[in-house]
Amino acid sequence: MHPTNTSLQVIPIDLGYYGLVEGAAAFLIPNSEDHILIECGPAHCLPRLSAGLQSQGLALEEIKHVLVTHIHLDHAGAAGEVTAAGAQLYVHPRGARHLIDPTKLNASARQVFEDELDTRLGELTPSPADQVHAIADGAQVTLGPLTCEAIETFGHANHHHAWLISNSSERHLFVGDIAAMRIPGSDFATLPMFAPEFDLDVWLNSIDRIRALDFDAMWLTHFGRVDDPNAFLDHVTTRLKEESNFITELMNTAPDATPDDFFPTYRAWHLDQAAAHGISPEQLDQYCDKRHYRANIVGVRRWRHKSD
Repeated sequence: MHPTNTSLQVIPIDLGYYGLVEGAAAFLIPNSEDHILIECGPAHCLPRLSAGLQSQGLALEEIKHVLVTHIHLDHAGAAGEVTAAGAQLYVHPRGARHLIDPTKLNASARQVFEDELDTRLGELTPSPADQVHAIADGAQVTLGPLTCEAIETFGHANHHHAWLISNSSERHLFVGDIAAMRIPGSDFATLPMFAPEFDLDVWLNSIDRIRALDFDAMWLTHFGRVDDPNAFLDHVTTRLKEESNFITELMNTAPDATPDDFFPTYRAWHLDQAAAHGISPEQLDQYCDKRHYRANIVGVRRWRHKSD
């Protein structure tokens, strides 16, 4: 680890995602030249993002650079609004064209979320092509005193970067969804193993890649700073293996069953896993609804078929 005599200031902004406490974050990094955001959250959460910036004495128009880990709407859904306010946007090359023309992305989201797309997420609006910068794996963006390196990390999405942000003495890693999600007040990881891009082996390789990096702090979009990154990554690795294996075994018992058929058994198993970490059923219900379980079943099933 690096010495911390020159602190790199990171301010998490709770976006009120789905009405949750610490459901999703954007991270403000005050910069002497141009202020930076890591993630911008869903379009529906833009008022909360603006309020969070205002609490720091900033307007949205003062954010000049936004780095997103990937283009899922809970991470990049407000991209059109932040570019309209003047920001430059940095994203994986596979995601760039969808931020410029989000027609396909919005249509896909509409199929999944139906009317809740409007009430909980919001559609992605287009960003001007000259404000969207496709950043390749290992490329660095220099923003004033900060160096921002893109670390390609697939497994959850095939357009996913972790961002390693460095100043003269500290390195902070923003991991998007590749280090999973965390129930607030605990170290219990919940896993977005969603189709069509979930791949267990690739995901585990990505975790190994970020584990090998030299950094001083690790930040989860869902949610916040991780006090012991190595222990948490161990936990995520174990959960990925156990949960994907459980779903696989469940599907093997009834190959023709639907995801809804598997939901009660999967949910009961997950409740037991959460309880071992002090998570109540009521709290788990807030962060993992039926859509989450169904999406994981579909994701693991597709990955297994692809692997066969």
